Amino acid sequence: MNLKEIYSVSTENLETDGQIVNVTLSKPNELVFMDMKGEVFSYNFDTKEQNYLFSPTTNTNFDPEKSSSIYTIDEIVVIVNNYKTDGSVHYPNKYKFLTLYREDYHADISKFPISLFKDKHGVPHLIYAQTWNHIQIVNLDTRQILTASKSLIEIGAEEKRIEFYKKHEEANKLMWPRPYDYFFGELQLSPDQKYFLSAGWSWGSSDDYKAFNIEDFIKSNRISDIPITAGEHETRATCWIDNRTIAVCFHPWTEGEDSNKNLYEIQLYQMNNEKFTLTKRINVVDVDIVHARMFYHQKNDVFIFIKDETIYVISKNGELLYANENLNIKEYNKGYFLNNNGNFISVLELH
Repeated sequence: MNLKEIYSVSTENLETDGQIVNVTLSKPNELVFMDMKGEVFSYNFDTKEQNYLFSPTTNTNFDPEKSSSIYTIDEIVVIVNNYKTDGSVHYPNKYKFLTLYREDYHADISKFPISLFKDKHGVPHLIYAQTWNHIQIVNLDTRQILTASKSLIEIGAEEKRIEFYKKHEEANKLMWPRPYDYFFGELQLSPDQKYFLSAGWSWGSSDDYKAFNIEDFIKSNRISDIPITAGEHETRATCWIDNRTIAVCFHPWTEGEDSNKNLYEIQLYQMNNEKFTLTKRINVVDVDIVHARMFYHQKNDVFIFIKDETIYVISKNGELLYANENLNIKEYNKGYFLNNNGNFISVLELH
């Protein structure tokens, strides 16, 4: 197993002001990248055509020198600062950009929740954070916020309170029910785009990973989450395996379950009837997968991990199949890897 380069380009062949600080793939043969000034461009490897798109610094506090992420669907480009408050949406032939802003309450430790999807009619939608416990879903064609009237109260809040006070005395006279007490984190869509996963956290402080049914989230006035798992606040790597299976990385030593610091796990959670159950634990030795970025490579049926620009390929049995720390791999998208050292970009494919 190895990585094979299929495209490459140097900044000498691009019209850009300085180094490239962020890059992703909008298509297997097309880049979207941002330079140090915060100017965003597209570049097609086959035609060698470069186009200026927009700048997320326009009328915002977006900082191109800080950590950021670029999300694309068709020609739509969304870019946000990961651990700050600002971002933008660029939708060619519709509008130049929409500004995004979330409140700054703990924004420095909670990655900006963003996800793009199309509904059954092919209409593009954006899921985005308004504040720590509040996300919205907007139709990007009409710019209508479909969840504008959604309550921040959970389904069954009244029943839960009644049951709680059957066993506990009334401790105070605060009004209830309280708003949804959950920090949304990085969002990931299921392959069929019917659910989104939030790698968020709860007070404690702990990782608290939940899934949400998109149709229900839009139509229901109350919040209904599907718990997956919670544990030490390690911001553990996670990804979808298929439409109903989620993988979450786990360190038994950190959780107090094992004395071996070098043993890690990939835990598989299966959803059935809107409930997740732990179905498999895959042992991984000597590779800290918990604090990496995790992806599933469907074609080769393997897990991909990117940590400190090192790539690891691990089998479904936990075997390390490939590792490379010399490629400056910064991104995995659409089944391809992106090598970016600021002055040179290459697209690589796993073989």
